[in-house]
Amino acid sequence: KPMLLETLVSFEKILLSQTSSSNPINERQATPGSNVNKVTWSNFHECERFIDKIHKTLDRLKVEIKDLRSIHVCLAKKTSRLTAIDLLTQKKQWMEQCKDIERTVKETCQNRSQELVSKWMKHWDMRLYEALEASYRRGLPMLRFHFADFSCSLIVDSGKICFDPDLATLKTNFSTRTKTFIDFP
Repeated sequence: KPMLLETLVSFEKILLSQTSSSNPINERQATPGSNVNKVTWSNFHECERFIDKIHKTLDRLKVEIKDLRSIHVCLAKKTSRLTAIDLLTQKKQWMEQCKDIERTVKETCQNRSQELVSKWMKHWDMRLYEALEASYRRGLPMLRFHFADFSCSLIVDSGKICFDPDLATLKTNFSTRTKTFIDFP
């Protein structure tokens, strides 16, 4: 809603504006509920121009609402697809999708006041966070299957059982891969 504020303010100005060019109205007098800016049918052409202004502004408002709604739906679909991407095996694809979402949000916000778009940007930051959390929740239990390529041999040497590679190396490798997954974004 705040992202539509500029268009809504211009619509309000038209409604509060002077309807007669021969009798200028001071903006301080043109307030909601005042009788100064009433539209009358005495001048048909003036009424027609006033209605045309209202229609143009409403058309602009409709287009802006439609554009924002389509962007919102598009971002929702992209975020939904993001949750379906496996972080363990498709990190690059996940990052590309995430950057695409961020790019769309930036492009949408670039010609608007920062204070008007801040809530909308926070909303999409939260959706990205939720997508990341869902990917982690799905990926953590699968982590042990992803590390199936660890190989270890048991060696009996002088009556002792040893690991090859040694246990410390296995722990380090496992910790490194786990940390890579967790530290991803």
